[in-house]
Amino acid sequence: MIRSGSLAFVFGLLPVIACAFQQQPAGFTISGTVVEHATGRPLGGILVIVSPTTARDRLLSVLTGSDGRFSFTDLPAGKYSLLAQRRGEREVDGYQGTEGFSTGVVAGPEMNTRNLTFPLEAPARISGAVIDEDGEAVRQASVLLFRKFISSGLAQVNQAAQIATGSSGKFHFAHLSPGTYFIAVQAQPWYAQLQQPGVAAAQNARDLDVAYPLTYYGDVTTSMAAAPITLAEGGSVTVQIDLRAVPAIHVAILGMDTSQGGGVGVTVTTEGPGGVPILINAPTMGFNNSFELTGLAPGRYT
Repeated sequence: MIRSGSLAFVFGLLPVIACAFQQQPAGFTISGTVVEHATGRPLGGILVIVSPTTARDRLLSVLTGSDGRFSFTDLPAGKYSLLAQRRGEREVDGYQGTEGFSTGVVAGPEMNTRNLTFPLEAPARISGAVIDEDGEAVRQASVLLFRKFISSGLAQVNQAAQIATGSSGKFHFAHLSPGTYFIAVQAQPWYAQLQQPGVAAAQNARDLDVAYPLTYYGDVTTSMAAAPITLAEGGSVTVQIDLRAVPAIHVAILGMDTSQGGGVGVTVTTEGPGGVPILINAPTMGFNNSFELTGLAPGRYT
C-alpha cells in the first residue's frame, strides 16, 4: 500500500476531469470493487481515480456505489495507475496486485481488468496530551512521530510527521498505516528565563533558568529507552507524555571574532530513534563578544 500526502486528490475533483483519452483507439474497461481490507466488506462513497502511468495529470474519477463497485469504460490500451481515497481524508491508496505491492493495471487485448478487488486498509490514529510537572497542559510543544519499517530486509526508522500542541496540550496523528511508532516531544517551559552570558543573576533568576529535555513516550529522555507504540489496522491509541524541567546548561562558544559585524549561528542536533537526527531548539546568546548556547537540558548533542 502507498500513502502519499503529496497527492492532493480531494472529493472536489468531481465532476470527472475528462481528458484526452481518445487520442488512441478506445474500448477497454477497468472495473471492480473497493472492499475493507480486514473484513472484505464493500465500501461505498470511495473516490476511485485512474490515469495513464505516462500522463498522470490525465485523470478520470468516480465514486463507488453502495456495493463498492466502480467502472471506467472506453479506455485506450495502456498501463494505468489506479488509486482510491476515503471521504474526508488526504491520503491516497494505490491498487495492489496479487503479490501485495502497489502496481499498475494494464488494459488491452486478452487482459483481465474487470472485477478487480481493491482492498483498503482502515487508517489508524494516535492521540495524546503533553503535560508538565504540575499537571498543566504544555502549549506549543513540538510533537514528532517516527515510524519503524523494513527496507531491503533491514529495520529502519524515519520521521513520519510533526505537529504542535494547542492550548489544551493535545495532539492527534490520523491516517496512519499499521506498524510501530515512536513519539518525541520538544518544548520550552513557559516561565523559563535564560541567563545572559557574563551577567550575574540572582538566585531566583537562576531557579528559572530551566529547560525540558527532549522526552519520548514512556517519559524517558533517550531514544534507546523510548516505548514503542504498536498500531493495528484501524486501531486507535491514546498516550500521555510528561515533561519535567531541569536546570539548563550553558555551552560557551569560544574563539569567535565578530569585530567585523554579524552574529553566531549554531545548529544543534541529537540522535533520535534509529539514528534519525532531531534538530534541537537551542538559542545562542551573546554579550561583550561572549557567546553561549542556552536553554539546553543535559544530554548528548552534535
